[in-house]
Amino acid sequence: MKHPMLMDIPTRIETPRLVLRHPKAGDGQMIHGMLQDGYEDYVTWLNWPVQIPNQDDIEREARLHHARWILREDMRFLMIDKKTGGLLGRLGIPSAISAWDVPMFGISYICRKSARGNGYTTEAAHALTKLAFSCMGAKKVQIICDALNQKSINVPKRLGFIHESTNKGIFTSTQSVGEFYTYACFDPEVLPPLDVRFVE
Repeated sequence: MKHPMLMDIPTRIETPRLVLRHPKAGDGQMIHGMLQDGYEDYVTWLNWPVQIPNQDDIEREARLHHARWILREDMRFLMIDKKTGGLLGRLGIPSAISAWDVPMFGISYICRKSARGNGYTTEAAHALTKLAFSCMGAKKVQIICDALNQKSINVPKRLGFIHESTNKGIFTSTQSVGEFYTYACFDPEVLPPLDVRFVE
C-alpha cells in the first residue's frame, strides 16, 4: 500500500447541505464559539475537562490538527453549513481508533447543540465513510458510541452500520466502567443514497 502521506486525500468535501474541510490557522475563534454551544454534553459523554479551553488554546489546536492532517494523524474536518457558512460541528478520523495497515478507520463527531436533530452529523459521517472507502482504501469503517448516548448511536444506525461488539472500559467515561458499542461498515454499498463530492 502507498504510504499514507503520499495519498491524495481530498481536503474539502461537499454534500447537499454541508462543506467539510480540515481545520487551519484562523479557525480558533469559530471552533471556540461552536464548542460553547453544548459543551456540557462533551463533558458528560467524552469526559472532557469541565472548563472549556480558551480561544488561544483552540487556535493552537486547530493549527496542530492542520499539521497532523499532513502527517495523516487525527484527520479532522469542520462541518460547515453551506447556506450560512456557520460552523455546525467537527468530525475526525482519529488515530486511536484507526489502523492504516488494515486499513481500518474510525469516525468521531460532535455537533453544536442548537444544530442537533437535523441530520447534519449523519450526513457528515456518511461523507467521511465514503471518503475512507473511496480514497483511503478502507476495508472497515467503525464508529464507537457510549451505550447511554442514544443520539450518537442513531448516527451509525441510520447509515446501515452493524452493531459489531459491546465493550466496557475501552475509553474513559463519567460512568465508573463505561460501556461502549462499536458499529461497523464493511461495504459502502449499504449506505443510503447521498450526493457526496470530493472537491479538493
